[in-house]
Amino acid sequence: MFRNLAIVTLAVLGLAATVSAQGACTANECPAGLCCSKYGFCGTGADYCGDGCKGGACTQPPTGLCSANNPCPGNACCSQWGYCGTTAEYCGAGCVSGPCWNGGGGVCSKTKPCADKTDCCSQFGYCGKTSEYCGAGCQNGPCEGGPTNTNTNTASPTPQPTLPNGQCDATHKCADNMCCSQFGYCGKTSEYCGAGCQNGPCEGGPTNTVTATDTATETETETETETSSTAKPSGTPLPEGE
Repeated sequence: MFRNLAIVTLAVLGLAATVSAQGACTANECPAGLCCSKYGFCGTGADYCGDGCKGGACTQPPTGLCSANNPCPGNACCSQWGYCGTTAEYCGAGCVSGPCWNGGGGVCSKTKPCADKTDCCSQFGYCGKTSEYCGAGCQNGPCEGGPTNTNTNTASPTPQPTLPNGQCDATHKCADNMCCSQFGYCGKTSEYCGAGCQNGPCEGGPTNTVTATDTATETETETETETSSTAKPSGTPLPEGE
């Protein structure tokens, strides 16, 4: 009897140890044929081997390993944190590859902004909010320092209407008393309010766009005014004898 009780006790302790281990599994800790779920438990089936699987016999690559250049297999999205899945957390804002929603997955460009207006379009055509997206090469959105200018023409750009991604120009003011930069973006730093500022509280005032024709017209008007002021007024009496 005592022997049987000891066996049962050992079995219970072993089961408890197994459950504890299952609740803290990582990429390669589950027995062969089992998957480590996103919650840290070993098992089989979609709940363990599907979305969020960390390791083992996952039905898709373990999470945390995907990227813009290493997409998830099948129809899964790679989130901005490098995890594979099919829900909004993976396919929504910040999605870097796969069937991303709202303009992700490498479909944004200089002329096609991200659906989320707070996202930047990276030089590779992906949407996100970190320096990899908003830093060097950023094509669209709230880029650090403004979007990369690929126009080699030194002439001033033709003013454009305000666009959905927040661009402005000399005739379209920014909200919240911000400056409109020479590239048509709103902000409050020297990149926006300094040289080339088109609108708003620019440092030194907006860029002067008076043309040569306007200057010539003003000069001509001044000349005519001076000539008129030196002419003899009409109706002035002449000296006697003349």
